[in-house]
Amino acid sequence: MEASSTASIEQFTDALVDDGEASGTPAPSPVYDVLAPRVHSLAELLQHPELLKPPEAIAPRLAYRGRVSMLVGREKLGGKSTLLTAAVAAVTRGALFLGERCAPGKVLWVSADQEHASEITQRAVRFGADPDLFHVLWPREGFADLMKAFEQTFPVAVVIDTLANFVRVEDPHSSGEWPRVLMPLLRTARDLQCAVVLSHHAVKGADGGYRDSTAIGATVDLILELRPDTTNLARRNVTAIGRWPVSGFAVELIGDRYELIQGAELSLDAQVLAYLSLNPGSSKKAVRAGVAQRAEEVDTVLARLLSRGAIRNAGNDHRHAYEVVQGTPAVLNGDAEVPF
Repeated sequence: MEASSTASIEQFTDALVDDGEASGTPAPSPVYDVLAPRVHSLAELLQHPELLKPPEAIAPRLAYRGRVSMLVGREKLGGKSTLLTAAVAAVTRGALFLGERCAPGKVLWVSADQEHASEITQRAVRFGADPDLFHVLWPREGFADLMKAFEQTFPVAVVIDTLANFVRVEDPHSSGEWPRVLMPLLRTARDLQCAVVLSHHAVKGADGGYRDSTAIGATVDLILELRPDTTNLARRNVTAIGRWPVSGFAVELIGDRYELIQGAELSLDAQVLAYLSLNPGSSKKAVRAGVAQRAEEVDTVLARLLSRGAIRNAGNDHRHAYEVVQGTPAVLNGDAEVPF
């Protein structure tokens, strides 16, 4: 692929850099030539049976071929970089990740935050990345540097850490600029058939969500939001919203390995907290119904979370209104060592 793709990559790069500097262009499908877009009939599209299948996972649950994912979490506390490093390290080996086999190949870690090389190196070594297949770029010119790195590496997966420092917009809360700067990344994923994962910051509020404009979420293919589990320091609960059917999950970092924790296995404490995060001000009756567990068990959890300061009752003794306390610590047992 590398020798035959060089000319196409160079032409493609010129087109995308122009788009990145001017206006966004709708992302073409991988079934036709990016340099000569044209209208396709459904009959033509049906000649490609892969279009009727779910996207291929490069790193299970996180990165998909031809798609752009966005992993959202609080800065320094969410564990975004740690989880993504573990995922792409497994890609370099074609190893198992979260119980499924990764698609093998080169990966490109784009440190838009200009993270020190020691931190990236230590994480990559920790999770067993193949040294010859794990590549790092510290960009100065954003998208133009990314395209040059593509010509050198031809990765199957790209991580951009973080989105806010990779692109520059005058008003990050406005929807007007984001499609222009995100569309070249979407076209990169589509036309070069790689997985692109954007690391992005979450808002500070208890309700969560990603920072800046809703145009960001409207453009990417998959949004994954990491939330610390207040009862387990090593666990992260993940909500997922995508263009194809996806479900939430939880991961736990055990030593140097992530384990998948299915939703049904989440602790009742975590289920109650997750429900209250989405439904602040809920009564005790509503929480019982929301988590569909025995009333006595739910009441015990509510009392425990209240005593630990993870939630509060914004109502009164006669009309409860439970909500998650902003800034709730990632663990409630006094252990301050964060493995992420």
